Amino acid sequence: MQGNDERSALPSHDTQSDAASSIAGADPDQATLVVTVVVRARTPIPTDIALFAPLTREQFLAQYGADEQDMAAVETYFKLRGLATTQHKHLRIVALYGTLQQIEYAFGTTMVLYEQQSAAVRGNPSNYFGCNTLSKHLADRLETVLGLDDPPQNSRADTANGYHNGNGVPLADARLKLDTPAAVAAYYNFPAGDGAGECIGIIELTGGYRHEDINTYFDGLGIEPRPDVTDVAVQSPTSIGANRPYADADKDTVAEFARWMNGQGRFVNDARRYSEVTMDISMLGALAPKAIIRVFFSGDTVRALLFNIGHALFCTEPQPSVLSISWGFSERTILNDNSAKFAAGQINNLFLAAAHMGVTVCCASGDWGASNEIADSGHGSAPGTLDVTFPASSPYALACGGTTILADGSEVVWNADFPPNLSPSLFDRNCKHGATGGGFSHIFARPVWQPPHSDPGVKTPDASVMADMRWLPDVAAVADPQCGMRFALAGESALSGGTSASAPLWAALVARLNQKLGRRVGCLSPLLYAHAVSESGVLKDITVGNNRFGKDDVGFDASPAWDACTGFGTPNGEALLALLKSLAPSP
Repeated sequence: MQGNDERSALPSHDTQSDAASSIAGADPDQATLVVTVVVRARTPIPTDIALFAPLTREQFLAQYGADEQDMAAVETYFKLRGLATTQHKHLRIVALYGTLQQIEYAFGTTMVLYEQQSAAVRGNPSNYFGCNTLSKHLADRLETVLGLDDPPQNSRADTANGYHNGNGVPLADARLKLDTPAAVAAYYNFPAGDGAGECIGIIELTGGYRHEDINTYFDGLGIEPRPDVTDVAVQSPTSIGANRPYADADKDTVAEFARWMNGQGRFVNDARRYSEVTMDISMLGALAPKAIIRVFFSGDTVRALLFNIGHALFCTEPQPSVLSISWGFSERTILNDNSAKFAAGQINNLFLAAAHMGVTVCCASGDWGASNEIADSGHGSAPGTLDVTFPASSPYALACGGTTILADGSEVVWNADFPPNLSPSLFDRNCKHGATGGGFSHIFARPVWQPPHSDPGVKTPDASVMADMRWLPDVAAVADPQCGMRFALAGESALSGGTSASAPLWAALVARLNQKLGRRVGCLSPLLYAHAVSESGVLKDITVGNNRFGKDDVGFDASPAWDACTGFGTPNGEALLALLKSLAPSP
């Protein structure tokens, strides 16, 4: 299950931008500001992806990294103007540190002061990038600038706004429950395997987990030795990540949240971040117990996510062959912030790099339907308003939607109230209902392997751009918490759910596919779009349900073949393995 501070949105507190966090509580004219500049690639990264022919990290950087002379020229230019610098060569980034006056002088711009509670932020959207000063001295060496325009990032609206399900398939309380890893693997016909020889990277932006929780869980499953789980603290120019587990004083609160997942306790907002991280590790460790698992923690902004993913791809050994990302940001929120928008573009480039290196990136498509519970106009006040979740909206991500499994074993689109049988006084009004995200991106163009969807059966002000944009999700898996796999949390048995559960499920499946093939499958999307329809049984088509979040909300209907609720459907692991074997050369 995703919360608005956990996976499908910005944090529920008043999130400060990267620049804001560096000057909070200080005189903004004297405090140190942080701007990051991205240097052009030596050669543009091709968008044509050679399947089953991955480049090594060294090969990729040699071909598509930054030229040393470009990096040196950029660094020298800003040093001569009084800024401190740090190079991040793997990202083609030079981080700049200086006062307001130094930043304005170096960029030849004037920055306007924004006020936000205890923080002050400098920026000017109308003079963001391409100013004459940079053009004159650095020509075309720079690709973009992140942080020169950093208005406050507002938090999303409270999730669900108390809505009950008014659109999903009518369901009885009884659903098929996949409580154990064995039940999940059997239901989706996972190929035999344990992920040995693979490394799975989990991208986390906040929260944490307790080792005692995952050890209790793995011991209860009889996994011996326990999965190899290691935390990685990722540092960006303005923050450093860390595993921040719940304190002893909060254990009862977290346990109450776990009981709420079972229909007995009380919804507790702050407990979700611990549940989410623990769920990721538990699912991947249980479904791929011999894989090496690295948990990458960073700050909770789009720029911090950029550094987190870059570190996972280029700075760790072994390099992950699969990334699982259950976090995300509303695209409409990103579009209101130039720094976030350009950082999202750089993350998209990292996903393209991952595709060339044979790394599969599995991303949650979001839990609040086709409208994504956008906050800029208020839910339901702008009929026809659609939104999707980034980074799932990147064309090079495998965007994972969600399903509900009925008692007879069939699947429908996940769009349901949860948990069942609760008095309204027992849980927060803002967490009654979840629905799989899906729709079209307002940022990224449609990749060549995805056909246009010019008539998706929905009326929207955005209809003129639909056919040219990237659509999601690509695939799906169980996301209804009432069907989810169990894990241990604060002494309780909690339930996994949300598309933040379908993403690690797919990541674990990919780890097993890699193991059985003896090679990396890499970016699966082009292959699935080419073969999912023609190859019977590779994916189970979900044709019942919709992702309209609340009553009278905008959304999409499930349909035969691909749709904007569950993509091509849920996996048949053995059939998918057989298809890959037929397409892949011998290792």
